[in-house]
Amino acid sequence: METTLGWAAHGLIQEQYEQLLRQEESVLLDEDPEALHKMRVACRRLRTALQVFAQTLDLPTDLTQERVRDLGRALGGLRDLDVQRTDLMTYYQPRLPDESQVTALTERLTKQRRRAYSRVQHELTRPRYQKLKRACADWLAQPRYHPVAKRPLSPLLPYLLGPLCAEMMLHPGWLLDDDTDPHVLHDLRKALKHVRYEAEFFADAYPPAFKDWIKGIKTLQETLGTIQDTGVLAAQLSTAESDLHLAIQDRRARALLHWRTLRRAYLEPVFLTQLAQIVARPAM
Repeated sequence: METTLGWAAHGLIQEQYEQLLRQEESVLLDEDPEALHKMRVACRRLRTALQVFAQTLDLPTDLTQERVRDLGRALGGLRDLDVQRTDLMTYYQPRLPDESQVTALTERLTKQRRRAYSRVQHELTRPRYQKLKRACADWLAQPRYHPVAKRPLSPLLPYLLGPLCAEMMLHPGWLLDDDTDPHVLHDLRKALKHVRYEAEFFADAYPPAFKDWIKGIKTLQETLGTIQDTGVLAAQLSTAESDLHLAIQDRRARALLHWRTLRRAYLEPVFLTQLAQIVARPAM
């Protein structure tokens, strides 16, 4: 039987909702950083699904992209601090002659993390989140759709992918080959994430070249993430002459060099044309 827009949307939302619930207890207990990471990703993917199928779904007022976004921000603030602390211990400390610089910054980040964890606890126990969960569970049990939900998925895939792809491709961040405007690069990174999650939703409907493109998007995302993370860490330091600061700047310079190499393809007409052709031709 032909997969419809409604059927696909229901499956994706259910998958992310169940992943969210599986990680909730562990995140509240703060016992496993990986659970926090999985819950954050599930939150992002749920938001992307709601965005992609916005014209398909008739959702309750408590189940909105904005509410999922707010939850994701709280989880993201905590996760980012975990990543920064891990980087300090595993990447920077082995490269420095003196551990005291890493220790001092780690202690500062640990204090920030306690505040971020309190925000996550508050977010996961407040009525707003409970209403979001209840609304999602109720909708999954008795889904409501707009008439377009009955249409077949496959021939409409290029049109589903189109809006987020256009937002990413037309982003001004592609024109930057340095870090003079880190906010623009960070915003491009967020656009890449949404496109990647959406593309992963439908990867099985496309040929191998499509999956190769997803891997490339992930590499771009990780490179821009390194640029963002090193900038945040450098801003935490009290002196710009320390060995740690030099190590951070060296890693940032390497990431920027990698970014310049990766971005070239997205400025080439041939590459863009080929990518458009791939997206336009799912395996029916």
